[in-house]
Amino acid sequence: MSNSSLTRVSTSIRAKKMREVIDELFTKDKTAQIAVMGDFNSQERETPFRIISGEFATHDDALISIATTIPNEKRYSFIGEHGHKLIDYILISKSLQSAVKSFSILNEKLSYHSNKPPTPTYVESDHAPLVVELV
Repeated sequence: MSNSSLTRVSTSIRAKKMREVIDELFTKDKTAQIAVMGDFNSQERETPFRIISGEFATHDDALISIATTIPNEKRYSFIGEHGHKLIDYILISKSLQSAVKSFSILNEKLSYHSNKPPTPTYVESDHAPLVVELV
């Protein structure tokens, strides 16, 4: 098995563990207010994202990516050798949807890191921050 295959399997296992926690919260309270956020290292069509968010968006326990509230051209948190990608997310339960006042991805100064020389005194993230305001 290649390193990339092992990484995909490992990421999917971690996603399944996260989904188990989410399912436990929904078992206790069907209207639980849940937010899951961070670097998923996965795009929306890939298995880890689909596991965490819930396979079927129409189910009550599905989580929704609030990135869908901004235009497609601004919907990226990472720039890699294959271009702009959204691999960082804030997913919310349906019970939190009405609480979202604003959302943004601060990607204006994001750059492709492999073109930059290492700087020992300054460490810059290669991911853009995601910001949500809830009311």
